[in-house]
Amino acid sequence: MERFKKLGIINENELHHTVFYNLKDQMGLQKPIYLTEELKTYVDIYFLQVSDDYVTVAGKNTQKTKRFEARQCTQDDFGSEKWEKAFYDSWEGFSIICPDIPEGEHF
Repeated sequence: MERFKKLGIINENELHHTVFYNLKDQMGLQKPIYLTEELKTYVDIYFLQVSDDYVTVAGKNTQKTKRFEARQCTQDDFGSEKWEKAFYDSWEGFSIICPDIPEGEHF
């Protein structure tokens, strides 16, 4: 809890990246489980973007989905300001997974 007290109040809306998964050790290994190529053969982690369009066809919702593959998060996913680095560092000891968003696209 001390590491969160050091951060103070964080406005999630100001984070560069707020959507991520946390892989947690459920087997007592006492270490993070990283999203390696080997692990990807056993689990399929991904992010799904859903867009609703009520305008194109009047009175009908057209829904589009787009899948983003998952990858291990890095400091760059959270930003470079001091408080953003502190937020990322507060996850030390955990394995956090981010969407792999191609350059020029957004989630």
